[in-house]
Amino acid sequence: ILSNIYPFITMRLKLTALMAVLMLGCFAARAAEYKHDIYVAQDGSGDYKSITEALEGIRAYMDYTVTVHIAPGTYHEKIVIPSWLKNVQFIGQNPEETVITNADHANINKMGTFRTYTVRVDGSDITFKNLTIENNAPKLGQAVALHTEGDRLHFVNCRLLGNQDTLFTGGEYTRLLFDNCYIEGTTDFIFGPATAYFKECTIHSKVNSYITAASTPKDVEVGYVFDKCKLTAAPEATKVYLGRPWRPYAHTMFINCEMGSHIRPEGWHNWNDPNNESTARYGEYGSTGEGASQGSVSFMFDKKGQIIIGKEDCEMDPDELMMMALDAGAEDFAEEEDSFEVITAPEDFSQVREALEKAGIEMLEADVTMIPQTWVELTAEEDIKRMNRLLDLLDADDDVQAVYHNWDEG
Repeated sequence: ILSNIYPFITMRLKLTALMAVLMLGCFAARAAEYKHDIYVAQDGSGDYKSITEALEGIRAYMDYTVTVHIAPGTYHEKIVIPSWLKNVQFIGQNPEETVITNADHANINKMGTFRTYTVRVDGSDITFKNLTIENNAPKLGQAVALHTEGDRLHFVNCRLLGNQDTLFTGGEYTRLLFDNCYIEGTTDFIFGPATAYFKECTIHSKVNSYITAASTPKDVEVGYVFDKCKLTAAPEATKVYLGRPWRPYAHTMFINCEMGSHIRPEGWHNWNDPNNESTARYGEYGSTGEGASQGSVSFMFDKKGQIIIGKEDCEMDPDELMMMALDAGAEDFAEEEDSFEVITAPEDFSQVREALEKAGIEMLEADVTMIPQTWVELTAEEDIKRMNRLLDLLDADDDVQAVYHNWDEG
């Protein structure tokens, strides 16, 4: 009986061994698909022709680093780096020649701000180097170039190009590092709740508006820190705020930054809500340049009527215009480089505007708003301690001497 069964047992063992070998071969082949270096080139000379395709070649939750080498070219893509990818580097040859671009804006099919991204990064421990990320949508609404949600993201020698809302630092409690980057935009072009450290970056304003709109959570000590950055502007941008609070506990600091003359002397805006003045945390230390603060100051706001008249559109003599505005009830009249500013009490705003309209004066802006009026030196001991802790983290050499700006102490 054994002699009859033996051949069948032998055959079964051989088949089992063969299946094991085939399975091991399949696993080995599958493992070989996941490379440590992936090459993307639009001409087909790499592993993939697009960055989106290359993401399929990266293994989820890796414990090793994968480098995606991106050849020069303009990549018209809308990219999401999923949350299951980590330890990945996306490296171009230089930011001028390696460009990722898209053109969505908030008013396309009611898309809304947060779907307009060109690149969205949900994964953590990811580096981008020598790349441009751009949203080149027309100025028809918010248009995000880079949207971050992941933690420990590192951007080195990158350009972030756009207009309104260029960089959204999403993800509460996440941490971001921007090293030697160029970031440009119009309004609130760096915004969100994340903690972000900007080291030796160029921050370029394209119009008169606001640079930052932080929404730092109440229990997060550090929001945005700009260290040794350079603030520049287009010729038409001459009155730019450092920031305004998108949410009440916004935190933004500028340390040892070079500020152009386009930065407004008051520096900060309360987003037309005086309640923000008791919670927002803003400050400046060691600034240089024409737009630098000459000391640590806080400010208060008064509700005023404000009318802006462009010089190019006004044929009336400036002295005659001033007398007419004051006779109509204006409190103040100021001549700026390219405009005239008329300030009124809120109750006199309508009659002054009507007088200007009857005289055929065209107005660029006319509204009742909150205008900074009062300047206060700060000496908040607790804020000095907080700033010293932050400077220790940044390896700063000097202590802070009453320079941290906190409205609550103002």
